[in-house]
Amino acid sequence: MNRTICLLLASIAALPLWAGMPNSDCDHPFVYDARVNVIVLPYRNKNVNNADLERASGQLTLLLQQTILFSALKYPSIGTVRMVPATPSRAADCAAGPVAQKLLGQAPGAERQLGPDGAAILLWGQIYKERDQVYLCSYARLLQRGGDVALRAPIAGKGEFVAKLPADSVTFPTRLITTSALAQIGSAFREAATLHRDRSLNSPGSPLPMDPDVPFAYQVMEATPDGWMRIQGAHGGPSGWIYTTDALRKQSLAPRLPELRFVDGAIGYLESLKAPGAASIRSRARPSLEAFNEIGGSPETGLATATAKSMLAVMFERDPETRSRGYQLAREAVALAPYNADARNLELVYRVRMGGPQMYQGADWRSIADEFAQAAALGSGKKYILDNLDLFYGQVLTLPGLVNEATVSEIRKRRDQVALLRAP
Repeated sequence: MNRTICLLLASIAALPLWAGMPNSDCDHPFVYDARVNVIVLPYRNKNVNNADLERASGQLTLLLQQTILFSALKYPSIGTVRMVPATPSRAADCAAGPVAQKLLGQAPGAERQLGPDGAAILLWGQIYKERDQVYLCSYARLLQRGGDVALRAPIAGKGEFVAKLPADSVTFPTRLITTSALAQIGSAFREAATLHRDRSLNSPGSPLPMDPDVPFAYQVMEATPDGWMRIQGAHGGPSGWIYTTDALRKQSLAPRLPELRFVDGAIGYLESLKAPGAASIRSRARPSLEAFNEIGGSPETGLATATAKSMLAVMFERDPETRSRGYQLAREAVALAPYNADARNLELVYRVRMGGPQMYQGADWRSIADEFAQAAALGSGKKYILDNLDLFYGQVLTLPGLVNEATVSEIRKRRDQVALLRAP
């Protein structure tokens, strides 16, 4: 299998709210009323279908769902859902595209769609097993019901520059994990998944339902700094306290699957776009994205790393003290994805945001305008980049004493050309 198959297949959450649900039918996808939901879809191999592989896939996705939930307890409003096909013959229902359409309200069938400002992250992949070795190729997709604008840079009553992330869907390299490692992690989760009556390890307890074939929905009502979380089962289900033990923290999937750091950081990024107290959320998300960036940068992870750097850049832009660091990250994203229109557009918006009147002097404005035009050419159909270019031209014209009559005439001709391209 390995890299070749992976690349071929890549082409074809007033009160905090956390929630988890091991199972949901892919044909009728479900999300919680949280700002960000993470939906774990099956890991499949279209060419192999046997009980051993299905067992490994079921164990993996359950562990992914639990790992993501426990990691994301630092965020105010997060839900996780593990989806499965209604029957083995309905595996196609779990394809990311149809599930995304239903959650976004673009197709019927969702048990509950994303809310008007809701966001979700889909995580799925391909799986291949040889003896005790499991090869995984993961994909992630970011969904935003209210639009996918990452950055808005207002220009004093004259409009705003708009930027988006380099990608909303990314592919990660093939990873190798052994069945014994999965078993160790599963054992740590079973140890952690004891439902205590009170917040004490000496309190009477019973095992939390963790059968991949038995749905169990729950909401985390409270999480404490020392590792306890209080859950309430749906529809009168069990309730009590769970302790996220040291064994669970040490036996984590995250070191083996760096993409989980990407997902964790993306949760914080998406929630920070809508939530009050966004500065605190951003500070919780940054370590995960920075950790992912430390291992990224290869050709296989270039787009994912550029997207992670861009998420950081957007979060850093909110604070004047960190804005210069954000601009550097935006430049690094362009270096990783030089032909990506959105990476280049974000860097340009950042540059205009950071720059002063000097960028409009002499021929400097032409250089920036030409770069906006190049980004627009790379992103055919991305009208907002042309809007940015037109806004930039307008900004040049409004700065007195920086342009002469000949320059005014040139800019007007350029804006006429942009208007033709922006026309429906």
